[in-house]
Amino acid sequence: MSLFTGATRKLEQPQTASATTVWAFGGGKGGIGKSFLTSNLAVCMAQTGHSVTLVDLDFAGANLHTCVGNDLPKLGLSDFLQGRVNNLKELVVESKISRLQLVGGVNDNFTLSQFTEENKKRLMEQIRELPGRNIFIDLGAGATELNAEFFTYADQSVLITTPEPTSIENTYQYVRMAFHRKVKQVETKMGAQELFNRAMEQRVQLGIRTPSDLVKYVMRTEPEVGAVLRSELDRFKLKLILNQVRTKHDVELGHAIKTVCRQYFGINSEILGFLDFDNAAWQSARKKQPLVLAFPFSHLAGNLFNIA
Repeated sequence: MSLFTGATRKLEQPQTASATTVWAFGGGKGGIGKSFLTSNLAVCMAQTGHSVTLVDLDFAGANLHTCVGNDLPKLGLSDFLQGRVNNLKELVVESKISRLQLVGGVNDNFTLSQFTEENKKRLMEQIRELPGRNIFIDLGAGATELNAEFFTYADQSVLITTPEPTSIENTYQYVRMAFHRKVKQVETKMGAQELFNRAMEQRVQLGIRTPSDLVKYVMRTEPEVGAVLRSELDRFKLKLILNQVRTKHDVELGHAIKTVCRQYFGINSEILGFLDFDNAAWQSARKKQPLVLAFPFSHLAGNLFNIA
């Protein structure tokens, strides 16, 4: 029985602000429904009047085009990364859904080892120039350095997990990865490498047991650096979605993750919502259609529209 029956769909007014918002969707492991969620939320947004461009940044399994019912694009991200295309906008293709566009992923033998700092810099610069008020980046699975950079680069960072022990463990690893990325940025910006190195080398003597303790230590020892670090963590907009929920205990688990983020990492997070376990998910995948179009009156479609 669904925990979230009676979901309603409120049509929001289309966006009027000129700023582009970059959303990064990440997850600690594969099989948690990350691409499924990214694509369906994009469809929901488009159907309620918001323009969205999807960017497939999963180097190991680029399949967002299939998730929205498109054929494999003739040009993909590897064409941009290997210099065959100079402007990311040239990769944008229309989906079958109004106001929803797509940048296809790596579709040849390009590997992650070929991804250079110059690639990353060009990609980050041009992502914000893509059409659409909302840019949805679908990251690959796992707490990798590359995923960390794009996850923390985004204006809004959405972390997807399921109520399985391995998934929860990997979720904490992902948050830890994002935390360390933020620390590294502040360390470089403020020239505070020695401060952070000393803190980690003497963490036992200093009583630093958690990332949150590290923040408190830096704020006490070097208030200026601590203020910048605290500000960066506060600006980090972490959102949580718990997928494949079956019981009330699963819902409580989502709130427990939020508490750990605040108390252990010193990062405030927001739960965007919970998604029922529903066979309609794999059935829509078989149809090669977004669930919200294949099964628009399912409980899961209601969950997705509420989150969007």
